[in-house]
Amino acid sequence: MAPPSPSYTYSHPPGWSARRTGLASRLVPISAVLFVLSTIAFVGNFDPGASRLLFGTRTPDFGGIDGSYGTLRGEDVREPEWDHDGNGGSCPDVLLFLPGAGNAGGPPDLAFQLRAYVVASLAATYTDTALVLLDDANDSTSVVGCPDDTVQEYGSSFRFNGHYKILPGGLSTLVRHPAWLSRGCGPPCPGKYGYGDWLRQSYSASGGTDIPGAASVLCEESASNVLVVTSESVFAYFRQLLPEMADRTSGESIRRAHGWAVNLGAAEDEAAIMSTLQGEDDIMDYAEALAARTGIPMLQPWISRDVQSFVAEHHMESWMSGNKPAIYKPEYQVPLAEYLVRFSEVQCGTHHAYVATQHPLAVREEVQSLPEIRGGRRTVPVKRMKRCLGFTFKVGPVPDDGWLRNPTCRDGYDRTVATVAELMVLARSS
Repeated sequence: MAPPSPSYTYSHPPGWSARRTGLASRLVPISAVLFVLSTIAFVGNFDPGASRLLFGTRTPDFGGIDGSYGTLRGEDVREPEWDHDGNGGSCPDVLLFLPGAGNAGGPPDLAFQLRAYVVASLAATYTDTALVLLDDANDSTSVVGCPDDTVQEYGSSFRFNGHYKILPGGLSTLVRHPAWLSRGCGPPCPGKYGYGDWLRQSYSASGGTDIPGAASVLCEESASNVLVVTSESVFAYFRQLLPEMADRTSGESIRRAHGWAVNLGAAEDEAAIMSTLQGEDDIMDYAEALAARTGIPMLQPWISRDVQSFVAEHHMESWMSGNKPAIYKPEYQVPLAEYLVRFSEVQCGTHHAYVATQHPLAVREEVQSLPEIRGGRRTVPVKRMKRCLGFTFKVGPVPDDGWLRNPTCRDGYDRTVATVAELMVLARSS
C-alpha cells in the first residue's frame, strides 16, 4: 500500500529544487563539475588550533582565513549529530572508498574524484555504513598536488617532503573527511591489508560479484563487513541502490528512507518528508540538498587560505558576491554563444560574465570573435537575444607553459586551487 500523503507543510532544506533532469544525466563524466555544484556546499568550520606540525619548528598560519572561503556558497551548514561512543569502538559495516584508484590511464581527475566522493557519501548514509576514505600514502602523482605547507589532520594519510613539511596524499589534500561520516572508523584490517591489498580487492568488483561495483570482504581482524569501491566503480554500486532509494511501497522502504534522511542531518519533519516523497528525481534532489547542507566534502584549511589568495590575485571577488553571472564551458566544440542564450531573458544592460573552462585560450578567441558594440562590450548573434544586452568577459586563468610541459607536484596543487576557486564562482554566481 502506498504511504499516505503528509498532512504537514511541505518544506525543503536550502538548495532543494525539483529539477527533474534524471540522475543518469548527472552521472556522465563531462558534467562532473555541475553535479558537484548541485550537491556540495563546502564548509570552513575547521579549528586551526586542533592541528599540529609533527616535524620542524614552524606552524602554518591559518588565522587570517575568511570563513566564507571554506564553503562553495559561503552558507552555514548543519552537520549530523554523531554519538562518539555509539559504535563502542567497533565498525561492523564499512564502505571503503579509494578515490585515487584508476585504470591504466592514471588516477581520475579532481572533479571526478569529488563527484565520486559525494556519491559514496550518499550511498553510505543510505546503507547506514561508515564511509572510510583511503588514499595511497606512497603516491607521488596525486592529481590534487602538494601544498607548500600543511599540518596533520585526523583521518588523513601523509607523506614527507623535506624536513619541515607533512603533506596529505591524494584527495585528503583537498578533503577533510568528517568523523560523523566515517563514524570514527579507520581503514579495516590494518594488520592484514594495506592500500595495495585493498586496491587488488577492488579489482574483483568488475569480475561479477553479487554487488555491482563493490568488492565484499569480511575483515575478521576488526569484525567488519567491508565493501570496497573506487572513484570509478562507486557509480555502478550507487545505480544498483537507486531502486531501493526510490521505493516507498512498504514499511521497510519507508523506514530506510527516514533513516537515510536522519543520517544526513535532517530534522524530524524533513525526515518525514523524505520517507513519503514519490519519484526518483524529487527524492534524489531532496537527498542531495540534505547532503549539501552537511558541508560534504569539507575543505582542508590550507585550501581555503590559498583559494582566498588566488581570488584576490585574479580579481574574482566581485563574482563571489553572487551578483554577476558565471558560465561553465567544458566542451571545446560547443560555441560560447550557445551558453549565453540562457541569459536571453535577463534585464537589459551590461553583464560581466565569468567563464570557467578547460580551454581558456580558445574561449578568449571566441570572445574576440563576438560582435563588438560601444564600450568594448560584446553581443551575441542569436535571434533570441535582446539587442539591449551587452557582455564583458573574464576568462579563467591560463596555465603557464611550465605547468603544461613539465608539471611538478606544486604545479598540480596550484591547478587544484584554481579549480576550487572557479567552483566557488560558479556556485555563487547569479
